[in-house]
Amino acid sequence: SIKDCTQWESHWIMYGLPKVHKKDVPLRPICSAVGTATYSLGKYLAKIIQPASKNVYNTDLDNTFQFVNQLKVRDISGSYMVSYDVQSLFTNVPLEKTIDICMDRLYRSSTVNPPDIPEDILAKLIRLCVCNNTFLFDGVKD
Repeated sequence: SIKDCTQWESHWIMYGLPKVHKKDVPLRPICSAVGTATYSLGKYLAKIIQPASKNVYNTDLDNTFQFVNQLKVRDISGSYMVSYDVQSLFTNVPLEKTIDICMDRLYRSSTVNPPDIPEDILAKLIRLCVCNNTFLFDGVKD
């Protein structure tokens, strides 16, 4: 059921989780959308766009346990394992390009059945959820 608009929080809430494995324990910024007007819409859209997130090389991992299980059945002797640490990954994702890629994968892929919702409407709804959001941090609007 849809809540009366007056019951929604007007802003996302931003807080930080400590990165205890890093020097000086910096905070990982988290923006919580729970209770906002776009929260339920975002959950609905996530189900629709999920097929666009799978890659054609079948190298997706759901968790570290799956990764460890894959290593157990491969001969990795003589190989090197490399880990990269990307700084500010999510704050540097180009949103419009990401939405365009998502639309291409959903509506022009031979491996995905297109959703029932028209492409232009889906793109507008995604933009509504991910672009131009405001949040509160320490009680202050961004």
